[in-house]
Amino acid sequence: CQCYIIGLGVNDCRTMTLGSGTDITADVSINPTTFYGAYSKIIYLVKQINANAKIICLTNPRTDTGGNIDGFNNAIRYISETHFNKTDNVFCLDLTQYTSDYMTGIIANDNKYIGSHYSPIGYVAIFQKMKKILSDFIVENHQYFWNIYNVPYDGGNGTEETRN
Repeated sequence: CQCYIIGLGVNDCRTMTLGSGTDITADVSINPTTFYGAYSKIIYLVKQINANAKIICLTNPRTDTGGNIDGFNNAIRYISETHFNKTDNVFCLDLTQYTSDYMTGIIANDNKYIGSHYSPIGYVAIFQKMKKILSDFIVENHQYFWNIYNVPYDGGNGTEETRN
């Protein structure tokens, strides 16, 4: 696989200890079972499988999910921008800049939203939104993604396109 997308933290913020940056070690066998330790372990293990893989780490776009979502989003930012970074082919796609998209329209519709999980229609709407967000992110960071294919998206005309 050329590119991995990690989207964790929604449920973790209710049940997992957050930890801190000191929980991150290259020897993943000794990482504590905190969010910092577990999340960074995933990245290290992906890099063992494919050292050149691009890894896009997604923050949670919703800030009203309960728990300490802001702390978990900060952890994702720290892990993907400070401990690792773009030169390691690890990227942070901060979805909090799209919070309003998750609070309006079909995604936020109470009839389509069940607790912190979406109905099938809600997930389709999120999928459509994420195709565009990911494609734009790759185009904006093209200098790092030049050697993998762009994410196709519906350019608004009902047909899938690839951004070049």
